[in-house]
Amino acid sequence: MAKNREGIEQFRKVAETIPEAIVVTDRDSYVVFTNRAACKLVGREHKGEDKIFLQDFLCGSSIDFPINIPLYENSLTTQQQSISIKKDDGSDLFVKMRTVQWEQFYLIVLQDVSREVMLLRSTDLQRREKQAKNILLERYNSKLIKKQRTLKELLDNLPEALLSVNESFIIEDQNRAASDLKPKGLARKCYEYLVPCNI
Repeated sequence: MAKNREGIEQFRKVAETIPEAIVVTDRDSYVVFTNRAACKLVGREHKGEDKIFLQDFLCGSSIDFPINIPLYENSLTTQQQSISIKKDDGSDLFVKMRTVQWEQFYLIVLQDVSREVMLLRSTDLQRREKQAKNILLERYNSKLIKKQRTLKELLDNLPEALLSVNESFIIEDQNRAASDLKPKGLARKCYEYLVPCNI
């Protein structure tokens, strides 16, 4: 038992010097140790003599789903899960938990992945916004093409010859009546329809 305590004390000293957030629990999920990085991460203090469940330390009464630590006898297999924590200041904290059995305790390393999650959400939102804009643009273009076709049909049904020209008098479009006078390609400029041509 004394040897056990010495090992724990030695572990405590080492754990306080590393930047990773570390929590140690017993088999009943009571927290027996947290380093400063873990307290800073979740925004809660813990004293060694306090009897507090892991879920209460991490989340208080706010958590999206329960934290389960699998109980595997003498297992060195690392178990992973992700949790979402609502901090006391109202902000969201996304944490990846890695748990491994250590003698009669469970060693839990917490990794803040909030930035990665928010970046993924932002990227996904931008992707969805782009998709929505593309759909709206396709609909607008489809309606515009339909209107242009309807207008073209109306102009083609007029008995008068109509030309569409630019500022240099070059023919850009013509209706059916104009095409009957001079097929497309035979007249490049509008005044070529006039006989005689004085322009």
